[in-house]
Amino acid sequence: MTTRILICAAAVAWSATCLAEFKVIDFQRAVLSTIDGQKAKKTLEAEFKKRQEALQKMDENMRKMSEEFERKATSLAQSAREREQLKLKAEMRKFQESAARAQQDMTRRQKELLEPIAQKLNAIVSALATKKGIKIVLEKTQVVFSNSDLDMTDEVVQAYDKG
Repeated sequence: MTTRILICAAAVAWSATCLAEFKVIDFQRAVLSTIDGQKAKKTLEAEFKKRQEALQKMDENMRKMSEEFERKATSLAQSAREREQLKLKAEMRKFQESAARAQQDMTRRQKELLEPIAQKLNAIVSALATKKGIKIVLEKTQVVFSNSDLDMTDEVVQAYDKG
């Protein structure tokens, strides 16, 4: 009986030690939760709002063109129908190219704004892990399950915002 108690006590102590060596962080949430991350998000939204509105307008115009083509297609001569189809395809291609360019530009700008935040957060995670004797910090989105007490996201965000 005494041996079982000792084994159980040792297992509990080992388990507590192991848990102290592991933490998880939701890195994307951390980046976007910082004051700088929130500013970057607002900057991105402001910079790309006009482009998004222009793309929505193009999409609406294409939808109208397509609906009108569908209504008129049966009454048009073959050559006129082909001409209208070519116009519609050209507008579709123009829209797709504009949307792809906008997405590429937004991705590039997002990286420019968020990369310095991510680098600073990495340094903070490393410093906190070293200070607290944490051996491994895992990306929370890659972990199937973890107790909430293992999550250090909020602590890292607070450390970041303190400067």
